[in-house]
Amino acid sequence: MAQTRCPGSFILEIADTGLAVTTLLSRFGSGYRLKNLANSISLSATLLIEVGRDVNKNEAFFKDNFQAKFEGALAKCKKEYEQVVAAVEKVNSWEKDETDETKEGPPKKPWKKLAWGLGMTNSEFSDFEDELDESYKIAMMAQVIVQLVILQVNANK
Repeated sequence: MAQTRCPGSFILEIADTGLAVTTLLSRFGSGYRLKNLANSISLSATLLIEVGRDVNKNEAFFKDNFQAKFEGALAKCKKEYEQVVAAVEKVNSWEKDETDETKEGPPKKPWKKLAWGLGMTNSEFSDFEDELDESYKIAMMAQVIVQLVILQVNANK
């Protein structure tokens, strides 16, 4: 017998990715900017956990097409989390090419290493930090929408 998937499972998967990124960043290095980045990701991922749990707890209120309708809104969070994972992997896998002296590796400061892994200038990295704040707002809006649906359905009982 096939087990049906809870409607909030995809949200919990995105949140798990975000929390894994937070752990990855804490191991990657320290410093204000890196900690700030990890905090932004942690906040949005924690909110997404609450959203996913609320959806699953009240799954009868959410239709079968919930994921298809709601996934696009959370795609930004998922994309940014995956970008950070790819950047850390790029930095960690970099090896100096002894045959090409012109090929520069990552800088020394952890946040600059991450910017290098993301392929961003300092200015673009600052914009990326702002984008992560936007992801938090998206997670917060998702929480509000889910809570409103639950409230509305309960009010109609």
